[in-house]
Amino acid sequence: MKRFFPLACVALVGLTSCDPPPQGPKSPATEASNTTSTTGGAQTPPDPPPPGAVQSLQKNFYLVLDGSGSMDGDRIRSAKMAALELVNRLPEEVAIGLYAFDADGEGERVPLGLKNRVAILKAINNLAASGGTPLGRACVQGTETLVAKRAMQLGYGEFRLIVLTDGQSSDSLTPFTRKMQRLLDQGESIPLYTIGFQLAGDHALRQWSVFYQNAQNLEELKKALADATAELESFDPVK
Repeated sequence: MKRFFPLACVALVGLTSCDPPPQGPKSPATEASNTTSTTGGAQTPPDPPPPGAVQSLQKNFYLVLDGSGSMDGDRIRSAKMAALELVNRLPEEVAIGLYAFDADGEGERVPLGLKNRVAILKAINNLAASGGTPLGRACVQGTETLVAKRAMQLGYGEFRLIVLTDGQSSDSLTPFTRKMQRLLDQGESIPLYTIGFQLAGDHALRQWSVFYQNAQNLEELKKALADATAELESFDPVK
């Protein structure tokens, strides 16, 4: 099995369309390089692993759920039903984390980990649509969480950032896209999974996504989440 599997980032933007997206960033590498870099002829050794790090093949899925005002009504009900089904379906050995923005504000609702299903199901059930769509901050948080977890697993395992949204970000995506580009340049990409819900057009996250679908109803939403957490043959950006 290869070392340094890419992290996954899934954004929920829309499920029915798989048309070619706009020109994207460099292709994410599926394996980070173990070689040392050189600056002025002097070798720079790689960073030492964090204390307590241990090799592990554990899968890690970090969910970002959109509970903004535009999700009110059938959209938030469908999103909650699809997310609840996903969490109940995932094996217990898969680590899950949850970030959401809704009437209660924005932030991490449940830290990435195991044996937290009850807390995640409760947090999803409690979502109440209101407010903006701060996807930029949400994606930065998810990416940093998965990067840290990858270091604790010594680069082994699987990592996905899964975002569910029905609209464009109300805050800047620049901090997130810059972070993504740095990781791509280092050969340590973070796979982003973007699922849109009833979007009128393409989403800005599409060009950074290894997976992108635009769902129009509950059944398409369920299928998109199932596909986003299934095994993939490639981590290249969607074409």
